[in-house]
Amino acid sequence: MLAISLAEDHLWWVQGGLFERLVDAALADGAPAELDTWRNVACANGGLDLTRMRPEQAQWLRTVLRTAAQREIARLGEPDPSTRDGGYVVALRRLLSPTVE
Repeated sequence: MLAISLAEDHLWWVQGGLFERLVDAALADGAPAELDTWRNVACANGGLDLTRMRPEQAQWLRTVLRTAAQREIARLGEPDPSTRDGGYVVALRRLLSPTVE
């Protein structure tokens, strides 16, 4: 599990494989290769704390992840939550929710 702290009151717990899948999707959609560096940092450290990053860097990363999540949800639709894709969509919705836990 990774703990991605998006803001002071937004913590997104996500399985490492699902986070990697989201990063892969973002990269496939044209996100800068720098995103792969942040994936490696998150996986090596058990997560990321965007609240400790430069504000512009944190905002960029939040935007890239949220945009990729929105695209992935639109692409996958409403899969059965008990399937691999369904679990992924549930995790993405947690990323996009106003309060992330």
